[in-house]
Amino acid sequence: MRPIEAVGHAQDASEPPGSEGDVFRQLAKMGKTSYLVSALTSNPERNMRKKFVVEFGRLPDPQIRGWIRQLAARETDLELRTLATNVAGQGTPEEGGT
Repeated sequence: MRPIEAVGHAQDASEPPGSEGDVFRQLAKMGKTSYLVSALTSNPERNMRKKFVVEFGRLPDPQIRGWIRQLAARETDLELRTLATNVAGQGTPEEGGT
């Protein structure tokens, strides 16, 4: 099972179909991480970006990790930047992060 699928299985029951988290998982399962990153980058909705960082920020996908590092370095919203910095600093489970 790929890491994104493991996240999806752990949280499928907690969110209704069509919710932001469900859509994130479906796109990621289809390998559309570049689309996700592009959509999140161009979307000013802070809560959506925060939710993505919390749920998917530690996955080993290089595009996701790169976007998290960009948020940590350049985000103007202090709360989101701090969250991204913390997630980026924790590393992925494969890197020994928790």
